[in-house]
Amino acid sequence: MYGHDAGGTRYSPLKQINTANVSRLQRAWTYHTGEKGRSLESTPICVNDTLYFSTQNQNVVALDPVTGKEVWKFANPNPRGSESRGVAYWAGDKQTPPRILFGTGNGQLIEL
Repeated sequence: MYGHDAGGTRYSPLKQINTANVSRLQRAWTYHTGEKGRSLESTPICVNDTLYFSTQNQNVVALDPVTGKEVWKFANPNPRGSESRGVAYWAGDKQTPPRILFGTGNGQLIEL
């Protein structure tokens, strides 16, 4: 759930990173979108061992969160308007498989 819980408290009960070891953290990987123009302001989500986010030109990328390697990329055929701020996940139901959703700058809702 985004922000840790339904209230968006942004609190994590995890204990692996703390004030004693935070200064020893090192970057694991970096991903470059290769896109120019707008700044990237997206909040990624991690679902079933895949990291999803939208790019500054309204594309969607799926990465392996351990290695940072691209799994797939959706190229928006009509990227107009302002940048996308992120994606959402819907688990699906008996008739419809799970989906990644995102809203475009020109008012479209795209399901992947």
